[in-house]
Amino acid sequence: MLLTRPFSSTDETLQSFLIRLARANHYTFEAWSRHLADQGIPYRTRNQESRKKLVEYIDGILGRNETSELFDQWAFYTDLKLGFDFARIKICPHCFKESKGKLHPKWSFRFNLTCPVHGCLLVDTCSCCGTAINEQAVHSHKCTECGTPLITSESTIAEPDSFSGQIHELDSTKLISDERNRTALINLLTAQFNTIEALSNYVYEGDQAKWRKKRAYSLAQRYQHQIAVSQALSSQSATNDAVAQYAGEVISDGETDIAKLFRYSRKAIKNQFPQMLIKAIKTYVENFDDDNGITVGLRWLSDLYGIDDDSLFKFVVLNHEALQTRKGVIRLLDAGHVIDGYLKSR
Repeated sequence: MLLTRPFSSTDETLQSFLIRLARANHYTFEAWSRHLADQGIPYRTRNQESRKKLVEYIDGILGRNETSELFDQWAFYTDLKLGFDFARIKICPHCFKESKGKLHPKWSFRFNLTCPVHGCLLVDTCSCCGTAINEQAVHSHKCTECGTPLITSESTIAEPDSFSGQIHELDSTKLISDERNRTALINLLTAQFNTIEALSNYVYEGDQAKWRKKRAYSLAQRYQHQIAVSQALSSQSATNDAVAQYAGEVISDGETDIAKLFRYSRKAIKNQFPQMLIKAIKTYVENFDDDNGITVGLRWLSDLYGIDDDSLFKFVVLNHEALQTRKGVIRLLDAGHVIDGYLKSR
């Protein structure tokens, strides 16, 4: 029985409302979670049918149908778990204070790291002791370790990177209003994830952890990384420069196979996305002019240019047999000439 039944708000998540509901009725977060689990609807369930039952249960208690209108990042776990934060909770301390403890839907988006209202970085740890902000902290409005109020968390002034900016532009009231909006949201977040993953090696700096160890990144490090990716995508020439610099560094370390040099871009090349990166790699290949023994496989070239590998191989055998250093492999120095001839012959 819930004696206090606050109204939900369209500018908060289902997670936020459930926590506020518990707080308003003097449940500890742990006791509230056990109560929901006893009803067969665990708070953190990933099962979509269970999520629906959770909403129906809360609406039944409230005596009004409004919970289904709230944004629930867990509803995307099956379709796009890489687009959202589930274990990590981010907040803007200023917004958190002004809204009296609500969690905004856009804070749950993995690549949204800034608040457009207050021009600052979001925070996900206590600024005093570094403890991660979790549901218990949101429920009590203070750090679970040292008791520091969340609203006093230090926030850093920050302009939004391009990925955060894309999320800021979304209409919070229409994120999941229908299947069309849901699909558009999934497409946007999928593109963001693939773009950041594809460009990450090209903005790597020697004093940071490798992007594939990104779980160790602090929120500030993630922000700097997204800024670097945003800058690399600011123009085609910027992307070209990032690719050329990366390739030069890898070659100087002794790599002689172009496919291995661009091994972290294998997925991007296969999917031909993001286009700016694909164009930058093509530009690098077509303008390579150093006779230093770097080789490239014809199959890799066919993937990069989206052409049939058998037809490219036959073209080389018929017209450039002498250029093969071994079967199916040519010097990178000759690749631009070969590709140009092949495309003109089609």
